[in-house]
Amino acid sequence: MGLKVGAVYSQNAKTLEEYQAPLEAGHLPVVRGLTASADDLLRRAVIMAIMCQGRVRFADIEAAHDINFADTFAAELERLRTMQGDGLVEVQPDAIQVTQMGWFFVRGVAMVFDTYVQSARAFPRCYEEHAMNADELQRQLDEYQKWRIALVKCWMTAMVFNPYASALHWYFPIGIRPWWIPGF
Repeated sequence: MGLKVGAVYSQNAKTLEEYQAPLEAGHLPVVRGLTASADDLLRRAVIMAIMCQGRVRFADIEAAHDINFADTFAAELERLRTMQGDGLVEVQPDAIQVTQMGWFFVRGVAMVFDTYVQSARAFPRCYEEHAMNADELQRQLDEYQKWRIALVKCWMTAMVFNPYASALHWYFPIGIRPWWIPGF
């Protein structure tokens, strides 16, 4: 179990013995901690807006963090252009909006703004283990992403033209509709 207080994150001991010993000695059972930087807090706000509301209003982020969104996130906005081409997001002049299909990939959309994920992609752990060059790995990741998007598009098309082909209809009886799928 972990704890978040302000810009500090901590992780407690995992086993009961490791947890109780510090408590009995009058200490907190914290194993490790992290203090978030200003950039971490900024990115957390953007990621939370994407994952919770499906929309990031640039003005809100700019006011809260005293930045220019387009300048600060120029590289991320460029990466979102490919997702926009796939129909997952709409990049507007003043906001980013997750589309209906984009909700199926909302974690992937949010990861664009996660510097820790992006730095891991620059030199992934599996690069060393499998002796695969970075270009080949990126090609395989891109191919995998294309297949995922194609499968969701096929599934969404089947759901639109034959709603009973969708497994979701078995989970949502008549009268109960999921709020995240308009027109369901």
